Amino acid sequence: MKTSKYSVIFPAGKHRIIYNCRTDVMIQTDERLARLYAEHPTETERLEKTVPDFYHYLLEKELIVDDETDETATILDAWKKEDTESEELLVTINPTMNCNLRCWYCYEEHNRSTRMKPETIEAVTAFFKRQIESKRFKKIALSFFGGEPLLYFKQVVKPLLDRLKELLNDEISFMLHFTTNATLLTEDIISYLKPWNPSFQITLDGNEFIHNLVKNRGKGKPATYRPTLNNIQRLLQNRLAVGIRFNFTAKTLERFWDVLTDLGVFTEEEKKFCNVSFYRVWQDNGGDPEQLKKTLGELEKAFRAAGFFVVSQTSHVVGRCYADKENSLVINYDGLVYKCTAREFTPSKSEGTLSADGQIVWNERYRQRQEIRYGNAVCRSCILLSLCHGGCSQSKLEAEQGGCLKGYNDEQKMDFIRQRIKDLYVEQFNRHQAEKK
Repeated sequence: MKTSKYSVIFPAGKHRIIYNCRTDVMIQTDERLARLYAEHPTETERLEKTVPDFYHYLLEKELIVDDETDETATILDAWKKEDTESEELLVTINPTMNCNLRCWYCYEEHNRSTRMKPETIEAVTAFFKRQIESKRFKKIALSFFGGEPLLYFKQVVKPLLDRLKELLNDEISFMLHFTTNATLLTEDIISYLKPWNPSFQITLDGNEFIHNLVKNRGKGKPATYRPTLNNIQRLLQNRLAVGIRFNFTAKTLERFWDVLTDLGVFTEEEKKFCNVSFYRVWQDNGGDPEQLKKTLGELEKAFRAAGFFVVSQTSHVVGRCYADKENSLVINYDGLVYKCTAREFTPSKSEGTLSADGQIVWNERYRQRQEIRYGNAVCRSCILLSLCHGGCSQSKLEAEQGGCLKGYNDEQKMDFIRQRIKDLYVEQFNRHQAEKK
């Protein structure tokens, strides 16, 4: 038996923390036991004889493994199984690249001629029919993205959903999601969608003044902040889940204290169907990093105290990108197929084409992604492999250098792990608090 090569030990006052990056398990113990664990990585028999209970606990938690165990292969095998054997189909559809707003940071071109044609709607319908009849999937998750998907609700979204309603059966769990600016939501749309029990992601860009500057309809047209807040609340009143995404820059982060005040009109019942999260606009790199982190932490804490569920961005959450899964794809308005929603939807970046009979014809770019999605040699030898994954397959596909795609040095890797340990303490605390209620 041997100790896991993914284990690290950190001091914690008079105690020591043994954390394993592969299993995401943390153990607090005394200095003597931690030293015994560290000093005999290939001779764990001494540990077994000296403290058998501790030894068997470490064995159970996979901090001690068989000599023949290849832990890196264990990680990669689990990923491959997750990616290839999933019974969930993840489909994102872009009805259009056009939008009724003009946010300065948006990378889409807002071409007015981009709208899914009837023949593409039929091809998408044929695709779903094939997948459902294959009986391979027990769950289908459909997301509408863009562009603004509600811009062509009657022409694209509703016809697609009407066709899907005829295809779905009780053997398949179906989930529906919209990424929208919410300005085009109406009572009629909400009424139509409510039986589908959809969820929504809706963005706020700061307080009323900032949001109206960023999300503007054009000169002389109505402001968007209050209508967006009102529509979010209408969705919550209909018991529909909403994730409110706060897009911030170094200059606008402080303005979300005003947003917290404005969201104070939500009832406790409405908050049950709502979560909030902070995301920095990707083009922004100014400001003092430490001060931004401090402010972000204070805001997250304040929103939690106000009764909102916060998806923390100050933490290192273990998770892998949806684009790495084989059963995940994005169908564009023009029938081109992609894997990632965080890039321009140009023909040169497409990875396949949807045929008229509902089949996906993948291209060379897709095959390149498949080859690199599990990282290079540097990633596979890194202690952070199971935590950071070397980034998503999209970043690996676009990388020009063969080293660490994140650029981490040894100290930064340890900082990453320390932050994950802090996250686990916070998660445990929150869990205990929830159990008390």
